[in-house]
Amino acid sequence: MRLGITVTICALSICTIPVVDAFGGGILPEHSSFTLANGLQVILVEDHRWPILEYSMLFKTGSAVDSARICGLAGVTMEMLKEGAEKFPGGALIEAIDSVGGLITFDTRQYALFIKGSFLARDEELALQLVAQMVTAPKFDEEGLDRLKKRYDSVIMQVNSVARYRLIHKLYGSIYGDDGYGLPSSGTRAGIRRIELDDVRSFYERNVRPNNAALVIAGDFKAGDVKKLIKKLFSKWEKGTDFSRPIANQSIPDSLRIIILDNPEAASSEFMIGRPAVPSLSEAVPAFILLDYLLGGAGEISRLSRCLIRQHALATTISSSIDWSTGDGMLSIYGGATNEMTAEAIRQVLATLQDLRNIRVPAGELGDAKSHFRGEMAGYFQNPSRTVNMLSRIISLNLKLNFHDQLLKQFDSVDPGVIRKTAQKFLDENHLTVVVMGPEDILRRGLSELGQVEVISTGRN
Repeated sequence: MRLGITVTICALSICTIPVVDAFGGGILPEHSSFTLANGLQVILVEDHRWPILEYSMLFKTGSAVDSARICGLAGVTMEMLKEGAEKFPGGALIEAIDSVGGLITFDTRQYALFIKGSFLARDEELALQLVAQMVTAPKFDEEGLDRLKKRYDSVIMQVNSVARYRLIHKLYGSIYGDDGYGLPSSGTRAGIRRIELDDVRSFYERNVRPNNAALVIAGDFKAGDVKKLIKKLFSKWEKGTDFSRPIANQSIPDSLRIIILDNPEAASSEFMIGRPAVPSLSEAVPAFILLDYLLGGAGEISRLSRCLIRQHALATTISSSIDWSTGDGMLSIYGGATNEMTAEAIRQVLATLQDLRNIRVPAGELGDAKSHFRGEMAGYFQNPSRTVNMLSRIISLNLKLNFHDQLLKQFDSVDPGVIRKTAQKFLDENHLTVVVMGPEDILRRGLSELGQVEVISTGRN
């Protein structure tokens, strides 16, 4: 689901092990790494403070390779891996997981797919054997696919009932169209219904390959023993040659685009404002992180919160975030307001963006933003679960493992002038898309004063 991929770098920086000096030795925990002959990249982090083993296997092919015809194929294929394997046929795989109190879940992002496991350290051999069987020897069958499609159909119905999800999907769809990045990561009901077993097999054969994957493990284990086990379990996994590529047909407007998702009975309105930002590997990332923090990522002390909530009482909630991607990420602002105040709230958001474009940020305010990240990063990699999530996310975005250490150094070159230039380039309201969900008869007049309005019935699925 799209919300799962909405990540500010603060959120991407979910906490790290506080056993290193964030300003001297760096925040990246001690680790070992190796790559099998078939291309599987492996990162091991020994952390003996908890008797657990956490892992994440990621594939650098995400939902953005899906087409509208079978939207949801990437996520369904990953879930199908849990339906049975060569040594764990049918429900035996799920029973094996449950027998030791383990947990295996899936996460579908636009740019990557994740299998996440959590087990007691004593069960490390079974934990790794299970994921190895899932990815190297799955058994796909019609019964499992039919069962999964029914569950997805129900989940998507629930997702479509949540206003924020509808806003996100419409924002992406209006910019990227009806394929790839423009589609919801969880799929559409029509797309899920069209998926056939041959589609699942084809996606698996093409993309679930070791040279398209990485395995990150953290917890209470001995790296030498786990390395031997990994070689035993994954060495015969055949590599791939031609992985699916994301579809990203970007369309940025040349004037403010406003879309109303008409919900006549809504007691209040929610809105999202956004535009493509920069790829995760861009040199502009440090400036974007700081700009987002100043704009709305800092919570109550951010400019949007101070203006719309504390000063003018126009919004009930307001925040900004960057949805990073290996393609262009998305800078977005999310807010909620009464129906009568929504247009004015959006007007004040645009005014805040204009201030950042026209007026240099005070050095003290920018310094506080840098200081926040220096303090926050000193607590990163707090436990094996967060370590695995952090490192696998970094790898999936094609970043170096010492990304945060380098980021702190790169902050030094970001001055008020750089922030202003970044704002001037990316916060021009003429290139923004605004999506509002609420009653059209109340919203339209005020929003029409800001630009041309398109109205869509929320009955469309």
